[in-house]
This record gives sequence, structure tokens and C-alpha cells, in this order.
Amino acid sequence: MSDGMQLFSIFIFVLALLSIINFLAISLSGHNFKKRIIAGFIFLLITPIVFFGYRSVRFYIR
Repeated sequence: MSDGMQLFSIFIFVLALLSIINFLAISLSGHNFKKRIIAGFIFLLITPIVFFGYRSVRFYIR
């Protein structure tokens, strides 16, 4: 697989994963504003872990 296709597939995977996590964070918080702020903060903390974690897995597979 070419490098461009690998980069595109990683981008789509990370985008889908972060979208699912964001949807779950908002839907589980309900209509409570305080819970929604906390869920958003946790989502921001998880974002680099998901992105760099998947990049390190890709590095070890090569």
C-alpha cells in the first residue's frame, strides 16, 4: 500500500474513532451543562492519546 493510502486510511480511522467518542461523550452527558463541559474536557484529553497511540501502533507494524 502506498504511503498516501496509508495516511488517508489512518486519517479516516482516527476521524471516525474521535467522532464516535465525541458522540458518546455528548449523548451520555444528557442535557446537563456541567456534565457536558466535563465530557468535552475529557474528550480533549483523550484526543492526543488516540492519535499518537494509533501512530505508534502503525510504527511497530512496519
